Amino acid sequence: MHFSLVLLIFTIPLIFANLPLSNHPVLDVLNGPDYSKDVRPLPNETESKILGNNATLVKVNIAIRKIYRIDDLKMEFVAQLTFRQTWQDHRLRFEGSSPGEYITLNEMGDKIWTPALFFMNEATSSVHTTFKTNSYKRVYSTGKVVWSTRLTVTFACEMDLTYFPFDKQICSIQISDYSGTSSDIMLAWDGEDPVDLRESKNLPYSRFTLEAVKTSVGSLNPTKVGEFSHIIADFHLRRHSTAYMLFIYLPTTMFVVLSWISFWLGPSISTRVSLTVTLLLTMTTQIQGANQTLPQVSYIKAVDVWAGFCMVFAVLSILETATVTFLTQGNKVFAIGCDKGGGEKEDKNVRYDCFGRKLDKVCRILFPVCFTACAVAYVHVYVY
Repeated sequence: MHFSLVLLIFTIPLIFANLPLSNHPVLDVLNGPDYSKDVRPLPNETESKILGNNATLVKVNIAIRKIYRIDDLKMEFVAQLTFRQTWQDHRLRFEGSSPGEYITLNEMGDKIWTPALFFMNEATSSVHTTFKTNSYKRVYSTGKVVWSTRLTVTFACEMDLTYFPFDKQICSIQISDYSGTSSDIMLAWDGEDPVDLRESKNLPYSRFTLEAVKTSVGSLNPTKVGEFSHIIADFHLRRHSTAYMLFIYLPTTMFVVLSWISFWLGPSISTRVSLTVTLLLTMTTQIQGANQTLPQVSYIKAVDVWAGFCMVFAVLSILETATVTFLTQGNKVFAIGCDKGGGEKEDKNVRYDCFGRKLDKVCRILFPVCFTACAVAYVHVYVY
């Protein structure tokens, strides 16, 4: 007898929990003749005074579940997000035991009026349907409707790569309504923190760190059919430059420094020419290989300026070697004032001692000083 009573206590809630909702007042309204999903819900008098018109206020909040990729080559980013829209439909109010009571609708939710929001900078998108479409509509007793959808979207993101790879970018999620002008639909962010990032701001497997998310509300430029409300979430990103320092800046700097060895090789012209030309060709190959993985744009990037600096100093090293070669040859003009020895080899060494050595000594100091000055100016302009 005691066991039967306990079993009855636990069974009754299960029985009532599985009762069909066919007699729920919201379903009665949706199936009734007085409700049409083609007619948007009008605000009450209080809401109209707040909005200043009779537009339907649609609030939006987004939960960023995952940022898969930020692609600076294609200038886009891909994110999985939960997109929630909230509005008041007073036609769907019902008497509940508490203000937080609600009914969740799936198929029947198609009969509810919904706004026609879209992502203005969307490239592609898809709603998740692993086992079932990841979307539902929830109606509260107060008439509040929440429409939640999980989807993956590829957003276009225009990037200014002038300071690449020390650049900061702003990628946006831009939302507007396709069918309703500002007099019909007003968009707003829901709450003080309407964009919730569910993962680390360091964005694993990405070249960027998320510094901040800023939201704004505005209106699009007027069109022939009217003015449309829109909201924007700006993601402020800072690029990680460490990898570029290791694979571009460090090797090119080493090539430039190695080219200065020619200033210590004396009158050995063939060795000097071979060294500087080999380093120049190697550096050119290094820069071309690095450019294969960099965004191709029509303007000069910071990394291009650095590559140009390094190329100029490498070429100047070759020109210095060519000048020394010219001075150490049997040129009568430059041989005036130099004591000649008895043989051709001694004569060549004398001419080098007279002109080449002096030029090499100057370049040993001048090249490092000029390169350091250019590097400091570069850091000042592009890094800080």
